[in-house]
Amino acid sequence: MTRLRLIGVPSSAGAHAPGLERGPAKLRAAGLAGALAAAGVTAWDWGDLPVGSFATAAALSGARNLPAVMEVVSQVAGAVAAARAGGDVAVLLGGDCTLVLGAVAGLRRQEQAGNGVGVFYLDGDADLDTPQEGWGVLDSCVVAHLLGDGDPKLAALGPDGPLLDAGSLVLFGFHPAQLSAGQWRRYAGRGLYGVPVTDIPAGTGGRRAAQALARLRGNDALVCHLDVDVIDYARFPLADCPRYHGGLSLSDTFDALRAAAGHPGLACLTLTEVNPDHDPAGELTSQLVSRWSAAVAAGLRDAGR
Repeated sequence: MTRLRLIGVPSSAGAHAPGLERGPAKLRAAGLAGALAAAGVTAWDWGDLPVGSFATAAALSGARNLPAVMEVVSQVAGAVAAARAGGDVAVLLGGDCTLVLGAVAGLRRQEQAGNGVGVFYLDGDADLDTPQEGWGVLDSCVVAHLLGDGDPKLAALGPDGPLLDAGSLVLFGFHPAQLSAGQWRRYAGRGLYGVPVTDIPAGTGGRRAAQALARLRGNDALVCHLDVDVIDYARFPLADCPRYHGGLSLSDTFDALRAAAGHPGLACLTLTEVNPDHDPAGELTSQLVSRWSAAVAAGLRDAGR
């Protein structure tokens, strides 16, 4: 039976503003462990990694708060590698999206042969910005750095080149309006595969995700990344950065998550960008935790895990 290892990543080091470092505590307070148990999922809580704090000082590349982000990425990589070695699926509770860099780096340590790591990036943004062209906020540059672009230090985390091959990535749910000209240039230049929210009619999230995930079927280890800003902010205003031009419904988001959790190589799940200040009473976070847990449990059952 699959066991989840819950790992808090209380970091706003790569974020647009402070606050996300309180996300893991918010998710736990909303009853995450209990919701997973009620859904029939075996999970144990590994506690939190050290806090990563927001700052704005820029490196020569323009990358803001680079040393702190590098430290968080290193800590995440170690935790994910340990979970994989122990036979567990790591669940990274964020925090900002730069933790994905650590997740892939950690799995790369364990996947020395075979077909390597794939990433299903369920996010309202494509995160293809680079510090040189954008604001330097590393939260918005994650995919660019996975592919070897951007700040030289972050882009060189892979032992033998970029952390991720372009063919091992699916971008799902991003809104085309979020991409700058530079991001579109990298998207086309890398030959990336994506399914924007504008190509996901209501009620088709699960089916479209399953179709997209077929591209990653051969990958031995899958990272399923979920940034809550993929959800329509007007209806579910929990994400750190508001997106008012539209997003996925809750049903389509968690149908897509279920499809990803059913991947035979599922190795890491992330749940990021929860801003506690947007939900003082905890009602939205409780709903998120309940639906996330149910979707993950259903995906694991689908896979016979």
